[in-house]
Amino acid sequence: MCSPFSRIRFQSNESIDCCKLIAIIEKSSRTGIFMGANSLGHGQSFVSDNRQIKRCINQAVRSAKSNPDKMENVTTLISKAFRIDKKIHQNLVLTVEKLVIDGQTNAATTFANSCIRVISTSNKNEALHFGLSLPRQALNNSVYRMLIDLCKKMSYFDAYSNLIQCLDENADPIQKEKLIESIGDDIGSRNSIVFERLTFKHLYKDADFHENITSIKQVSPALVLPSVSWKHRGLIRGMVSRELRMKYHKSILGWVWAMMEPLALTLTFLLIYEIMATDPAPYRPLSIMIGILFWAFFALTLKRGTVFLESNVRLIQKVSLPKEIFLLSACGFAISTLLLNLLSLIPFLVYYELSPSPEMLLLPLVILGIATLALGLSMITSILHTKLRDTGQIVNVSTRVGFYFTPVFYTIDMIADSRIPAEYVSAYLVANPMAVYLSISRTLIMGTPLGISTDYILVALIETLVIFVIGSYYYQAKQDQAVKYL
Repeated sequence: MCSPFSRIRFQSNESIDCCKLIAIIEKSSRTGIFMGANSLGHGQSFVSDNRQIKRCINQAVRSAKSNPDKMENVTTLISKAFRIDKKIHQNLVLTVEKLVIDGQTNAATTFANSCIRVISTSNKNEALHFGLSLPRQALNNSVYRMLIDLCKKMSYFDAYSNLIQCLDENADPIQKEKLIESIGDDIGSRNSIVFERLTFKHLYKDADFHENITSIKQVSPALVLPSVSWKHRGLIRGMVSRELRMKYHKSILGWVWAMMEPLALTLTFLLIYEIMATDPAPYRPLSIMIGILFWAFFALTLKRGTVFLESNVRLIQKVSLPKEIFLLSACGFAISTLLLNLLSLIPFLVYYELSPSPEMLLLPLVILGIATLALGLSMITSILHTKLRDTGQIVNVSTRVGFYFTPVFYTIDMIADSRIPAEYVSAYLVANPMAVYLSISRTLIMGTPLGISTDYILVALIETLVIFVIGSYYYQAKQDQAVKYL
């Protein structure tokens, strides 16, 4: 009986004799080397001829059959046999397989659980490989949890996803989720598990999956992202949802933390204005908050988009999927965070007695414009980042500097009314589309005058589309070569 885990690859330089033993057992059981008349029956025999070991294992089997819920007696008997001979893994594997063949699934699970516990006290490496050699029917969630813990302790992160994928499809979904959440704090491993489960669910069961990939590659580079976002919307939505839950997992305040940073920044700049400014401005707290939220959305999309190839290199190399999925999931996460943060504007709107206007329905178009701009820049910076890792640091510094050179905590009117010449203000608006998007967002939410000519809106839209198209063509031309640098 071949194990479903027989093709798991581990990142280790150690030579494992246990794997060879398991291979010998599997081959021998098929060829009949271990055949003989004994208590196991079905033509399978113990490798060891030690009568005391046979007696202990047979007693453990009877105990597991009679009372599968009580593992203490089984563990004690296996420990006794293990003290006599620490190399009895073959005996234990054959015993579990025999219990599965006889339909004694509960007994097989109890026996397998006890074996892993006993072997792990002596050698965790052997315990892990023993567990991975067992038939799937003998493994329940508690056994999987033990194996996952062993993988974590031995840094076998690639085995996480394999174990999760082998979970019984009939198992309780809540139990599965708890098992996944119990995995260690290694974010890369968790993301690997989540992604592979989602891809299996949404894609591998699709008969047209490979045709979809081919059709995506044949479209124009500028249309690849829209095509991927539509065809794989279920996968992207699942990745974003899972990442949101993982980010605030086990935190007391949960998603409230997403609002804390923009609120803290708003209070900080508001305090500075109250101390230094002489003229009281209406809606100043609300104006600052809007600027911070939309700039944070742009900066988060650009930062995560810059490193998306590096962050997901293991999955990109393992799974045949469009790489743009990871970029779109990063953007989706930023959009979800923005929408969550926009809820914090409700108290401000109530305080200033500002009722929602029909113009506010145009706000998704502003979000789309900012996302398109950030994605276009991300496709360029992500390729550059694979060759020059300083690109990520440059982007971080640029977003911090841009925070102060963009009307985030001040408005366009303050620039126009300053001593800066009008021609420089005009050049500034042309060179910084985010200044235009922030002005539009304030107008739509607060109902205040735009403060700039509508010509600048057209210029900002054209610049956004040009950057997106250039970024798309550059990314599609360089992506395969860029992956080789990772």
